[in-house]
Amino acid sequence: MIQTVTCLTFPLALQEAYRCLYCYDPPCMQACPVHINIPRFIKAITTGDFKSAYYLIRKSNPFPNTCALVCPVEKLCEGNCVLGTGAGKPVSIAKLQQFVVEKYKYPWEINVTAPKTYKVGIIGAGPAGLAASERLLEAGIRVSVFDAKVEGGMMKLTIPAFRLPVNVVEEEIKELKTLGVSINSGVYIGEDIEKLLDSFDALLITVGLSGSRKLGIEGEEAKGVFVAEEFLARIKKGERLQLGDTVVVVGGGNTAMDSACVSKELGVRRVTVIYRRTWNEMPAWERERIEAIKAGVEFIFLASPKKFILDRKGKLKEILCQEYTLGENDSSGRRRPEPLEGKEFCISATTCVLALGQVLEFKPYFGDLYVNIERGVIKVDEQFMTSIPGVFAAGDAVNGGRTVVEAIAEGQKAGDFIIKYLESKKGGASGE
Repeated sequence: MIQTVTCLTFPLALQEAYRCLYCYDPPCMQACPVHINIPRFIKAITTGDFKSAYYLIRKSNPFPNTCALVCPVEKLCEGNCVLGTGAGKPVSIAKLQQFVVEKYKYPWEINVTAPKTYKVGIIGAGPAGLAASERLLEAGIRVSVFDAKVEGGMMKLTIPAFRLPVNVVEEEIKELKTLGVSINSGVYIGEDIEKLLDSFDALLITVGLSGSRKLGIEGEEAKGVFVAEEFLARIKKGERLQLGDTVVVVGGGNTAMDSACVSKELGVRRVTVIYRRTWNEMPAWERERIEAIKAGVEFIFLASPKKFILDRKGKLKEILCQEYTLGENDSSGRRRPEPLEGKEFCISATTCVLALGQVLEFKPYFGDLYVNIERGVIKVDEQFMTSIPGVFAAGDAVNGGRTVVEAIAEGQKAGDFIIKYLESKKGGASGE
């Protein structure tokens, strides 16, 4: 069984906190996208000042527990801890953050500046949009958030419960609502977006990447073939999918690892990840790959499906795969997979999960105006404004899909730029 991350006990947290060197100009803090004052909150733990520790974390991040559980800390704060150089072990910053926010959570209030007449509409209730909404509320700006699905976005929909329990996200969103964030779930804006330009002084698009890539091969629409985002969302909702005894996951990212681990968690006898490059080129974080191996997931490298073979009832039975070799580097800096002529093999599969990445589904048109899209993402300037004045964008729809904490950081920055835009547009006038 895959284990949910457990919280440190007080003695272990104190022991870990005392390891911190409290660096001047700390590299861990610089590596954190939202720049939590890590040395100060850890120092507060050692002195028993848990209220200060919590406030130091919460003032920088509206989703502190979520990030403690899902952040790639080995690449961010912990990866830059000076104690982790060489063969050393970095301070367990994420576990200390989780300890504080779970054991010593205090009521959070925002210091709202003088209320203004400005109104901002946010399309997308994921981490970027909700982080921006808190920033705007602090500036006395009224905010309305709209989402076609559920509040919380992919944090709530697709990240497996063993990694991020739903109640963690729900509690943090509940706090934002208490602060005054208005969220309208199940509201698909679509072409009505043009009307929002008349209703709000500025708009922020944080729709994420809700579409899924496919292979475009024969049999892809067959029963038993899923895209990963739908697969994870349906399982997280509690649906009992008939997966059979052999699941094949196609892809090499974190979503592929999540799909594979969830399948093992559900008791599937054999789970195999097929990836067209090698272990070294996989974009999934190393800890997630190792977790998959520990869960019993098998890997086949330098291969990719060529055709889905179905039984008489139209159900997936086998996958014909093409073998590859690695050629010269492509635009991503990784060696390009090239098919080996005549090299094919079949693998049995009762279910296949395609974890090939996500794409932007947002329709960029505002009547006669349109939001520029480049390379599959929304193009913005250095202040997160799109090609339409007063319309901003942030998060995965702009950066192509990164981490929860990076989406939060972008949402906060976009919120700050929206405030500056509104003040400059209206000459700093405020009302009420």
